[in-house]
Amino acid sequence: MGDLRPAGRRVTSEFPFSTPGGYTFDGDEAVRAAKLRSAAASAGPEHFWPFTLPLTPPDLDEPSLSSLEDEWSTATETLDDDFMQIGTRRAAAPTTATPSTHRPSAWPTGAVSLADLLATVLPPPDYLFESLWRCGEHFVLSAPRAVGKSWAALQIATALATGDDFLGFHVPRRRRVLYISTELTEAALHERFSLLDVPQHARERIHTYARGDLRLRATSIQEQFRTTSSRSGDRNADEQTGYSKRYAVAELEPAGLLEKMIEETGAEVVIIDPWASFFDGNESDNAEVARALEVLSDVGRRFGVSFLNVHHHGKGSGGRHSRDPHDAARGAGRLMDWSSVRMTLSRLAGDGMALDITTRNDPSPGRLYVQMHAGEAQPWRLASPITASQCSTANLDAFTLTVAQHVHDNAGERLSVASLRRALGKNEEAIKAALTRAHREGWIIYVPAPAGGRPRIEPKGDRP
Repeated sequence: MGDLRPAGRRVTSEFPFSTPGGYTFDGDEAVRAAKLRSAAASAGPEHFWPFTLPLTPPDLDEPSLSSLEDEWSTATETLDDDFMQIGTRRAAAPTTATPSTHRPSAWPTGAVSLADLLATVLPPPDYLFESLWRCGEHFVLSAPRAVGKSWAALQIATALATGDDFLGFHVPRRRRVLYISTELTEAALHERFSLLDVPQHARERIHTYARGDLRLRATSIQEQFRTTSSRSGDRNADEQTGYSKRYAVAELEPAGLLEKMIEETGAEVVIIDPWASFFDGNESDNAEVARALEVLSDVGRRFGVSFLNVHHHGKGSGGRHSRDPHDAARGAGRLMDWSSVRMTLSRLAGDGMALDITTRNDPSPGRLYVQMHAGEAQPWRLASPITASQCSTANLDAFTLTVAQHVHDNAGERLSVASLRRALGKNEEAIKAALTRAHREGWIIYVPAPAGGRPRIEPKGDRP
């Protein structure tokens, strides 16, 4: 059977429609007809749409093409007449409102008025962790190497399956979890889950995949374009100009494997440990990372799952000297921006750890203090706030400690960056950086000076 599409008509597969006779036709006419359909539907029940959707096109021979075109032409002419009647009736309708220059489009856009939005009764949020992690949101857990990231991820999976709390965060309802490990073997997962002592009733709600062949591949494509034009005043000399276009593509490999596992397991949460091994692309390229995350987001929307990505800190990082601890995460910042919940572990003195948590849609818990107890049923536990000596040793460098102690020793005085610079013999940038770090760690209060004003530099708590 030959090509039944009318010659000279640009055909697109995005708008298939079927004619009253049962033939399927798609193309620019379908787009135009869809707009007429929307206008007719809004005008009243007497206007109907003569096409049914979807139908499978019957087998046609070549002579049937002319009858198909005739039928299509008749149908669209009928819609044109209906559309004209709609416009005439609306123009004749009495109105007391001031005429608007805005002409509404017959094509639905999905825009909602504020009145309709506020009148909508929304269901309460469905939480994975109460007041922290909502269903459909994505989560990134980042930490330096060898501090127990995987233990934390396994503990989160266990808490979701059992309904037990995780570091004080309540699990309202038990969930099904798919744990994808790209580094730990099945033997290692067997050993760790055995130590976690997962109850029998929760074991069917946790599924693992540790074959290491599932990847999210991303790459960048650079296209070069060149145009040739004649120089003004010299028709024999051509001038060439060029430009390039760069874009990223990403896909899951093997294709369909992740989606099939989600369907088979009924997973509501997918944990990827770690992201660095699962993502096969340039971690420092925001375009590649963003495109890969769009692939995950699409899977999340289609299957109603939330992703938790376990991520490494950059080498030599640790978040000590950054205003935002989450900046310690390795690679492009797009990964952290994508997540609605961010948890960042930072080393402190001894076996103490600081856990900084920020959320997009709920009040952020801020900083928690935790300790790692590897090999126990609850490896990560809340700890008491660290002592002054621990903080000064681990998270405050020597100069920052000196600045914080100077502020405490001179409590009640009107301190400024200039006075600290004179007293301590450092430049202004170093003083401001040390004040910022000491303020972040809770040892002093530092509010930079507004325009034409003085900064606020005061002690806070005990002297470090």
